[in-house]
Amino acid sequence: MLINTLAVMIPITPGNAGTFELAVTTSLAAFSVPRSDAILFALVLHLLDLLPPSLLGIFFLRYEKVSIKEIKTKHEDEYIFKKVSEDGTLIEKEEKV
Repeated sequence: MLINTLAVMIPITPGNAGTFELAVTTSLAAFSVPRSDAILFALVLHLLDLLPPSLLGIFFLRYEKVSIKEIKTKHEDEYIFKKVSEDGTLIEKEEKV
């Protein structure tokens, strides 16, 4: 778990997809666990790490009758960047004086 935690401290992909599995399978290889078992374990462990918080988040958004759009508009002034240009670069919002 220590090697896994250190390996995924810097997220490279959303949800550390791939990075997490690589860290777990590499860690288990040190204990002579067969690669196919290590990959299956890594996938199941990742699913168990991501699924409960995601389901709870969806449940409580519906329970509180809140949408992501409402949250965005309510906290719009707190965003560091306000717009995205046509080429995909972020444009900083203007400071209010």
